[in-house]
Amino acid sequence: MFFKRLKASGLGQNSYLLGCGKGVGVVIDPRRDIEEYLEIAWNNNLSISYIFETHRQEDFEFGSRSLAQATGAQVVTGKHELFGASDIRLDNGQELMVGTTCFVAYETPGHTPESMIYAVFPKDVGRKCWGVFTGDTLFVGETVRMDLSDPEKARENAVHSMMPSTKR
Repeated sequence: MFFKRLKASGLGQNSYLLGCGKGVGVVIDPRRDIEEYLEIAWNNNLSISYIFETHRQEDFEFGSRSLAQATGAQVVTGKHELFGASDIRLDNGQELMVGTTCFVAYETPGHTPESMIYAVFPKDVGRKCWGVFTGDTLFVGETVRMDLSDPEKARENAVHSMMPSTKR
């Protein structure tokens, strides 16, 4: 499996490019400037077929639309109305097979009402979860802001953002 993290300077935003077997590429939370994704995909014989969004961003704009237009990729989100337009909307616990990799979507409202995480199960690791893309729902060594949608509901949002089991 090909894996590359791309960090946007000055924004504290991470996005990811995965190769999911058979030359199929997936981008998670792409930033607005898409040239680096196109170059990395090209250099690694990947065709970007899917773009996953974990949540909408309040402080910058995702590059999902531009990347989809440049590659023909389908945009994948949860079913919450705040995601706006997307090609594939996944329910809580729903699976999407991409090449040889299974993505399982989980609703994790809290940081934002529509927050989603995606657990990744590549074929070559069996039933073990290889990783989870959490957007801004979970940070290492830090807490996530829970007051963005409504400062009065920060405590309630924190309770709702408890990460679900990633067992399949």
